[in-house]
Amino acid sequence: MTKSFFLGLGALLLAGSTAQAGNRSCVDYCYPIPNMIGDFITLPDGLTNPQNQFDYAAMVHNAGGAGRNKASQNNNILPQDRIFLDASWSDNALFDSATDSRTHDVYRTIFGIEKVFKDGLYSVELRLPMINGYDSNAGAIIDTPATLGTELGNIYVGLKRVLRHDENSILTAGLGVTLPTGNGTDYLLGGTTIANIENETAFLKPYVAYSRQNGANFFQVWTELDLAVGGDDVYAGGPSIGQYQPQNLYSLDMQLGRWLYYNPDASGMVKGIAPIVELHYTTTINDTDNIALVQNYRNPFNRMDFWNVTMGTQVQLGDRSNLRLAASLPIRNGSQDETHASDVTLFLQWDVVR
Repeated sequence: MTKSFFLGLGALLLAGSTAQAGNRSCVDYCYPIPNMIGDFITLPDGLTNPQNQFDYAAMVHNAGGAGRNKASQNNNILPQDRIFLDASWSDNALFDSATDSRTHDVYRTIFGIEKVFKDGLYSVELRLPMINGYDSNAGAIIDTPATLGTELGNIYVGLKRVLRHDENSILTAGLGVTLPTGNGTDYLLGGTTIANIENETAFLKPYVAYSRQNGANFFQVWTELDLAVGGDDVYAGGPSIGQYQPQNLYSLDMQLGRWLYYNPDASGMVKGIAPIVELHYTTTINDTDNIALVQNYRNPFNRMDFWNVTMGTQVQLGDRSNLRLAASLPIRNGSQDETHASDVTLFLQWDVVR
């Protein structure tokens, strides 16, 4: 029911986007490019049964089950002086080992700042995430209800550089780094800690983004790698028994939309409204690691492909503020590649630009 509602809403927004934009005096370069909205991705790293099948016994709780943060999420193709808030709620995104099903929601709040330098061609960005999901400090007790809590996630730092900018198109490249500032996980069985999975992996995120405008219409595409550097040390009651390196990812994120109304000289608070539709594809590009414990610790599905669609609206508020409300849904309903992609993710993103 929820998915049908949002898919129907998206179709309505697309149909409405054929209307004439509100400010007829605007030339092509008058219209701003909205930020990408994004989606929600996590991999089901955890313990498997002796047949190497996913038994949901205990999931990785590192950084609270925050997921893999994309450089493109709530990011603009142009460098900006801004502060921003990115809040999201993901329904049924995390597993509970007591029910062998996805029953827990994830709430992510990201506070960020971006600063422009070198004549507006470069910018540096910092994101500070807070996660309400798994409680990493509590440990993961096998076959018992998961403990939930709020904690600091993995901090993101990004550098962006405009390579080309003309009246109709922009080409940008950048490099993001996710730092392992969140907590690791303890696994308990019968009151005894059987394993410790540290959170020690950094992730490098090189990307290239391209946008194209035709009057009030806009299109952009981001192509990005998410490369694990190092690995998470695994302990089983003594010295480290090995390192678990999360899988590398490749993502392709596309956005299409149109300004239904845009008038920067309007006297009211609302200066513009633009419906947005995004398509997100993420795939693993290498096989999973495997650490032999009482059970194997790995991604039991190994290679995975995620397809998500995001639909939302950007509202330009005054001269310096914009607000995005959106929902993201998995396309491949019922497939193993939907595992850990939530039923629906709702986004509220707010930027204040200097």
